[in-house]
Amino acid sequence: MDYIKLIKDDEYQIGALYKFEGELMKITVKDPDVFRAGDQIYCSYSDILFDTKILKKEDYQLYVLVPQTNEHFPHEKRKHPRIKVDLEGTLLNYYNYNKADIKVIDISRDGFGILMNKKEKQIFSVGDVCEIKIAISDNPFAANLQIRNNEVIDQAIRLGCELHSISSKDEFELRKFILAEQLKSNMAY
Repeated sequence: MDYIKLIKDDEYQIGALYKFEGELMKITVKDPDVFRAGDQIYCSYSDILFDTKILKKEDYQLYVLVPQTNEHFPHEKRKHPRIKVDLEGTLLNYYNYNKADIKVIDISRDGFGILMNKKEKQIFSVGDVCEIKIAISDNPFAANLQIRNNEVIDQAIRLGCELHSISSKDEFELRKFILAEQLKSNMAY
């Protein structure tokens, strides 16, 4: 287990880093009464001092934000969470301009797991770049994905797709959605 130093008002406390996924750290502290959700604090981890915000506090657990844009942070320590979802949408293949109805079954900051009807298999191939359109938290979302793998599962095809390109607006919506889902589940994925 890793340990992290939390600094607030010139006092510090050592916490146990329980989990670090994407932009969210889950930290266990001995004295939680010192902290409140919304507090701006400093943390020292892996010889890096950074400021952050406590997004949620539950018993002895603190959930703090470490944005992906923090270039000083060691990215090899991060794991991108895969969030299980059930979202309907469409996938347009840029190579042959065929379109299919899809179901997104999981989302991460790097890619999407997609199910589609087995009859659509010939439309999509590994390596193809496609546009996905779905709604995330009732907001329209679009991005370009590259198909990395496909697998037949019963009467469906499961596509593993990597994020190829995304607008800054849609990237913000994706980050916001993933953080909200992590906080709802207490990072239990």
